[in-house]
This record gives sequence, structure tokens and C-alpha cells, in this order.
Amino acid sequence: MRVRRALYLTVDRQLIAQKVLGLRTPATTLTPPEVKGFSATTFDELQKPMSERVAMAKALLKQAGYDASHPLRFELFYNKYDLHEKTAIALSSEWKKWLGAQVTLRTMEWKTYLDARRAGDFMLSRQSWDATYNDASSFLNTAQKR
Repeated sequence: MRVRRALYLTVDRQLIAQKVLGLRTPATTLTPPEVKGFSATTFDELQKPMSERVAMAKALLKQAGYDASHPLRFELFYNKYDLHEKTAIALSSEWKKWLGAQVTLRTMEWKTYLDARRAGDFMLSRQSWDATYNDASSFLNTAQKR
């Protein structure tokens, strides 16, 4: 959990939303504000300046056994799509800059990607979701363990 939280803390959502995806609003909540019955609950940590978030993330990585002499190394995999590749490049660049993480990017065709995910053959996976209906459960149910 420490490593995942450190990665989460050091994602520059503003950069990715505006520069990579061409959107105006970064994702800082579990569901988009347009969802019926939406009540904005932004995670407090995301309101902190990046410098504080980086310090928190580095402390978490240190607790998990990672530092400059033992850097975090992992593979980020995603399915082939231009925006997914740009997002993966931006994420890996941010994690290298803030945490010294060494991220290997691995792309694959959609079917192979799904098979690898089902088999658990990955370290970290990029995923997005578009709701099929205007209800929070359309987003939140995807996080349930099956």
C-alpha cells in the first residue's frame, strides 16, 4: 500500500488533464461531477502542494525499503492507444522526477492486454472507464473484487 500511495500522491493531475489529454478538469474524485447525485469529496492529500506530497511519498517509499541506492523499479503496462501511451509516458516521467522511480513501459493490443490483466501478469496497469449510465455505481462497481 505504501508504494501505491506514493505513486498516487505524485501524479500531477493538472498536467495530465491539460497537457496530455487536453481536458480542463483533472480527476480528483472517485466519480466525475456530472454524475447524478454527485457530492464532491476530494481527497485532502490532493489539496496539498506537490512539494508536500512528494515529501510524503518519499517517506512512504523509505518505509517500504526504497531510496536513492535502492530505487523503485516496476513495469507500467497499457493497451495500445495514443492517449494511453502519452499518459503512460507522462506518469513515468513524473515518477522518475519526483521519486527516482525506474519505470518500464509495456504496451500491447487490447485482447492481449485483457488476457494479461485477467491472469494478473502485470505490476501496474493503466485503466480508464466511461460510464454506461448516469449513476455513481457505473464507476464504483468496477472497483469491486470479483
